[in-house]
Amino acid sequence: MTIYVNGRFLTKNITGVQRFAVEVLKQLDKMKLKDEIIVLAPKDIKIKLELKNIKIMQIGKFTGHLWEQISLPLFLLGKKSCTLLSLCNIAPVLKPGYVVLHDISFKTNAQHINWKFAFFYKLVTRININRYKHIYTVSEFSKDEIVQTYKLKPNRVTVIYNSAEHFDNIQADYSIIERLGLKENEYIFSLGSKSQHKNHKFIVKCAKNNPDLLFVVSGGKYSNTFKEEQYEELENIKYTDRITDEEMKALYSKCKAFIFPSTYEGFGIPPLEAIRCGCKNVIVSDIPVLKEIYGNNVKYFSIKDEENESKNILKKIESKMTLNEEELEKYTWKSTAKIIIEKMGIKD
Repeated sequence: MTIYVNGRFLTKNITGVQRFAVEVLKQLDKMKLKDEIIVLAPKDIKIKLELKNIKIMQIGKFTGHLWEQISLPLFLLGKKSCTLLSLCNIAPVLKPGYVVLHDISFKTNAQHINWKFAFFYKLVTRININRYKHIYTVSEFSKDEIVQTYKLKPNRVTVIYNSAEHFDNIQADYSIIERLGLKENEYIFSLGSKSQHKNHKFIVKCAKNNPDLLFVVSGGKYSNTFKEEQYEELENIKYTDRITDEEMKALYSKCKAFIFPSTYEGFGIPPLEAIRCGCKNVIVSDIPVLKEIYGNNVKYFSIKDEENESKNILKKIESKMTLNEEELEKYTWKSTAKIIIEKMGIKD
């Protein structure tokens, strides 16, 4: 059997979903599978992958959704003994195959999403949800949302996890510390897009209530997908646009604390990355999914009491964080890739 992978994600900038797809592909590339894997992609590739055993094939004249819904399935229609794996939330209606639904924010958290994007994802997911050969998602929280929202049997959805192992092979670029005028262990770092659910207004509250603390907020735009939050300019907040992985690792490792204030996530990779990079203080919102993923390995603030929490953020930063590394060892790209192929009936 030939496994075709929906490679539209290769045309995007790397965020959490694209990171997942890239790292899973790298793991599949390392496995000695009897079945051939081919990534099908549009012409406008941005993410360059060096794979030894998996071929990347550029097909079709379209780009974007038209490529995914027309070019991709048309290429597959005449193929026998093949299946499609879509790693980034959506698949073609004509050939749904297997899918990874990282979350269903377009359905359950639509107030923060561009209505056209939400409508399209709702429509395609509604058509495909009972036709997928199997569904994967990245947390028990997301699985519960998918099962309850679409009235599915729980055994139709399998939980697989994200990881932060990709940072092990990244060389930190500490020049960003100097370029931003920062000093080691004297700034609070936060990372995420400008989307409203990333809740960067909490960082602004922290900065207002703690004028002696310096905050660094990094992250690019989510194009037209999510509604954006307008950042308030304060003297003790430094905003950067999208940064490289090398710069990110440097900021993670040298910050006084990392704060992740999201109001909604399917998993939430950045706190795991921060821990992996050696950050000793990781503070996250107390939403259910983050409690599921991180347990007692981080500190929490209440999103229902952000005003008081922002005033007392220094006390939270200075309190001790106890890390149980064994609890975080289950988050590996290898185990995620292995579960995916096992559910597809493929043996390594």
